[in-house]
Order: sequence, then structure tokens, then C-alpha cells
Amino acid sequence: MTKYSSELKVQIASDYLYGRDSYNGLSQKYNIAASIIRTWVKAAELNGLESLKVKRTKREYSVDFKLDVVSYYLKSDVGGNLVAAKFNISPSQVYSWTKKFQRGGPDALLPVKKGRPAKMPKKTEKAKRNKQIGTLTDKQ
Repeated sequence: MTKYSSELKVQIASDYLYGRDSYNGLSQKYNIAASIIRTWVKAAELNGLESLKVKRTKREYSVDFKLDVVSYYLKSDVGGNLVAAKFNISPSQVYSWTKKFQRGGPDALLPVKKGRPAKMPKKTEKAKRNKQIGTLTDKQ
């Protein structure tokens, strides 16, 4: 559950972009920090108002995309919020990937297999066929 609805974010960003109110005015009107409103407006400027919609699906990113984001963040003088707005991802995701990259290099950005490992290995096709052949010969 998000703290602010997509409709509210779009309304506030469009109010600012169309010159209806200032950051401080919107901040007082909706009782939301001006820095948060600035982040929404920057995301809307870079990626359109659709980027403010809540993304309900879990997205998986390629290693190349992660490396692009991290290298852009490390090479540029802009903050994580602006990098996140540029690439249409969460600022916390930028910081997380950067921290992983600094600790473990590019290999740290590879996807990690999750879950408990299986207790027994899966039977191979050859083992299944051998078992079928064994049961057939026993019947004869």
C-alpha cells in the first residue's frame, strides 16, 4: 500500500506543471513536504504523468540496466532522486544497486536465486527411462 494515491500525485504534479500553484503552496494545501512534490514533478517532467502511477507488478531488471543506472549515478553530480526519475525507478533502488556495486563489483548485481534448495536432486530423463525399462523387464 502506498502512502499517496496515483491520482493525488498526478493532480499535484499537473497543478505545478500547468502553473496553478507553487511547491510551497501545494505543500501547504495538501500537507505534503515540498521535497516529495519536487520529486513527483521531476519524474513527470522526465517521463510523463504516467510515471507517477503506482506499479503493482514486480519488475526484474537486466544487469546491463542496473550497471547503466549505477554508472550514471556515480559519474554525474545529480542525486539519487533525479537519477531515479530519469530511469523511472525508485530512489531506494538506485542506492541499493550502488551499495551492492561498491561492495562486490558488477557480479553483485547479478540475480540471486531465492528459496530453500531442494533436498533431493530432480530425476533426469535418463533415470526415468531406465526405471520404466526396469519395470517393463520385470513384468515379462
